[in-house]
Amino acid sequence: MKKNILIFLLLIVINNLNAQSYMNGMANSGPLKIFTKAKTPEKYTGSPYINDLFLPTIIDDGERSLEAFARYNSVEEVVEIKVQKNSDEINVLPKLKAIKYRLLDYTIFIDNFKNTEGETINGYMFEYFSDSGLRFLARPLPDVIPAKEARSGYEESRPAHLDVNMSYYIQKDGGRLKEVRLKEKDFKSIFSDKGKMDTYFKENKIKNEKDVIEMLKFYSE
Repeated sequence: MKKNILIFLLLIVINNLNAQSYMNGMANSGPLKIFTKAKTPEKYTGSPYINDLFLPTIIDDGERSLEAFARYNSVEEVVEIKVQKNSDEINVLPKLKAIKYRLLDYTIFIDNFKNTEGETINGYMFEYFSDSGLRFLARPLPDVIPAKEARSGYEESRPAHLDVNMSYYIQKDGGRLKEVRLKEKDFKSIFSDKGKMDTYFKENKIKNEKDVIEMLKFYSE
């Protein structure tokens, strides 16, 4: 069974390397794995992950799919994969646009975009909603506080601390990404073109990703 899974992953890599090159200058160091320059400190508090657990996912390259388990490391900027949840072996596939990781609440993919300020956003994105040209995306960004060594006997050394911050975006009809906060004010300025939204925002609050998804479903009806 494990051999079949590894062959499947290898086919995904070979198929996509025939049509695409690695992103971000990453080089191949094996049939299944690539290794980035380690940026995660050896000792730290917090976490580089959105979720420390490996969650069920479907790896899809547009031609074939495979059930596996995945989590996103925001510091290393890689999707870590386990083909078996209780396995100690972690795989990392190349950063290819065709490879998508479909989890329960979102899809992880890699691409590049322009935002409304004209800046380029390049890397892994989370897609929470997509319908009729309307997309709700997020970019996980690491917040790394370096370790601090004690300078005197009155101070204590502190390990590095890792957090993950999310930058959220709305995209309409393939246009540039508009950065938003999870607040009604930001969405009102984008979706005021439909009168029904005035009543919606009066009756509903936006505090998290699920609230935004429900709002976008209503808008798209």
